[in-house]
Order: sequence, then C-alpha cells, then structure tokens
Amino acid sequence: MNKNIGPYRIVNLSSGRRVVINALDLVAPKHYMYGLLEVDVTFPRQLITEQKTRTGEAFSFTGFLVHCLARAVDENKEVQAYLKGRKQLIMFDDVNVGVMVEHKSDEKTTLRGHVIQGANHKTYREIHQEIRSA
Repeated sequence: MNKNIGPYRIVNLSSGRRVVINALDLVAPKHYMYGLLEVDVTFPRQLITEQKTRTGEAFSFTGFLVHCLARAVDENKEVQAYLKGRKQLIMFDDVNVGVMVEHKSDEKTTLRGHVIQGANHKTYREIHQEIRSA
C-alpha cells in the first residue's frame, strides 16, 4: 500500500460491470461525467449568520459545502474510485477535497489550490479552521 496517498483497497469488478465498461469503450474512448446540481442553502446560511451574531465568528460556507461533500462521498466510496487495469477498482478510504483559497498580498489577490485531506474524518469546525489558515 502506498503511504503517500492514504489508505485504499483494491476490489474486483463483477463480470457484468466489466461488460458495461467494454460497451462504453465501443462508443467513445473517453468517459466524461457531467453533473448539474441545485440545492437550497437558505437554512445553512441562516445558521451561519446566527452563529456570527452569537459569537462574532463567521463560519466558512465553503467549509460547510466541503463537510457535506465529504460525508456524501464517504457514504458511497465508488464515486471517487478509479479503474486499475480492466478488472479492478481502487477505492480510497479518505476523502480529499480540493478548494481554491484566495490569498491577498499587498494590492494583489491570487487564488491557490488547497487540498483538505481526510475531510470525511473532520468536523465542520476543523474544516473551517483549515480553510481559514490556508
């Protein structure tokens, strides 16, 4: 097991799933997955605003989204699995989420990528603090 990428396991694909993958290869060499999502975030926004009013600390909305995403992926790890050869899947135990963080230096503002590793094992507050410190 490669310790640089975190814990993972290798599982064999069923013959039925291999047939589907082979059929997709006949249609197109690359498989793209697109998604469109609409979510009502009124209630979480209200909670974040109430928290700021009570304590003065403004929680990160991005942190909330990362927390929700990590929990959803943790429930179905096949979403972040990838093929190893033609007969196996590599399934990761940790959910790593990439976010863009704005950095200000002097008059310039730049974006930098940051990866929240093991987000499925962190609380909302831990994710929020990691984003703020990044």
